[in-house]
Amino acid sequence: MLVANTPEVLIINKDLPCEKLSDFVAYAKANDRAVTMGSAGVGSISHLAYLLFNSVAKTKIIHVPYRGDPDADADLMGSRIDAAFNQAVLASSYIKSGKVRALVLAAARRLPILPDVPSSSEAAMPDLQVNAWTALFAPRETPEAVVRKLNSAVGQTLAEDGVLKRLSALGVDVPSPEQRTPVALKDLIDSEFNKWLPLLQYAENAAKL
Repeated sequence: MLVANTPEVLIINKDLPCEKLSDFVAYAKANDRAVTMGSAGVGSISHLAYLLFNSVAKTKIIHVPYRGDPDADADLMGSRIDAAFNQAVLASSYIKSGKVRALVLAAARRLPILPDVPSSSEAAMPDLQVNAWTALFAPRETPEAVVRKLNSAVGQTLAEDGVLKRLSALGVDVPSPEQRTPVALKDLIDSEFNKWLPLLQYAENAAKL
């Protein structure tokens, strides 16, 4: 079952002359192949966010892979790269301290933890939606009764006020009960596969040119 959603947020070097997403897109196009964007490594969720951003914004930002988000964030704050995507739960402290500037949340709506960061829908880029989701899996041969019991127990925990408040404070969005079924999780996996595979294949083919 799906247990948590954490959207990616686009953060940039605070010294760039960009106050909003449209500014950054214009800046990237004006500085073709000179703007850099870090990620946690090839195949990571932040790398997928980079690929999607280049596709929907029609930019040619250069990818700089790291061994993890902390390394990319360190170079971003050190002005060695221009931008990066990171999970809101990880980037919020940098954003609130003013070490980086957040331009857009890659989600349909804002997060309470980052109330001043517009959603991608608000920023006129609704297709920029990237979610680092977490799910609970069981072996294929697990009895249906056990699956139902696990789902019920986790669902009850996620419905507790204390748990909801703590997750919200971290920047984690708890999926609705309808999203927390085995069928809904299978549908999510299928949709993610269909969403990301073409972008990865395009990136692979482009790298061979």
